[in-house]
Amino acid sequence: MDFAYVGTGRKVAGRLFGVDMNKRRAAVSRRVEVGTLLDSFLRSRHYVPPDARRIRSQEELPLALQSHTQQVDGVAWRAWDDGKRILFVKARRASCEAAAGLQVMFFDMDARLAGSGIWIWLKDRGWVLSDPTDVMTISS
Repeated sequence: MDFAYVGTGRKVAGRLFGVDMNKRRAAVSRRVEVGTLLDSFLRSRHYVPPDARRIRSQEELPLALQSHTQQVDGVAWRAWDDGKRILFVKARRASCEAAAGLQVMFFDMDARLAGSGIWIWLKDRGWVLSDPTDVMTISS
């Protein structure tokens, strides 16, 4: 999926209504919801085991993880139970030049941060881990 074109109308020969898409790509990608980006990232990385059950309610989570589900603008969480453990991921937008970016955080069942990274969506490569030396900002 090219997130530059999500919700933007029709594409005409690489341009949107006569506007150069390179100039519009960052602005448009900001309008894509964090949850949609996170779902795309998780599918592309095959993070969720096929038999895992999606957890949609914070009450189904261990108490330690419930604090990570508080409603905050620009933050999305996803969780699954695979029968042995709870998989819990949280993300917020990361601003980067001309691409959709996410700071993705993985937590263990005790709500300890197990890993994180900034991933960016590149049309020709999909989700790639950002070079930590790149200058990016995390939206709050």
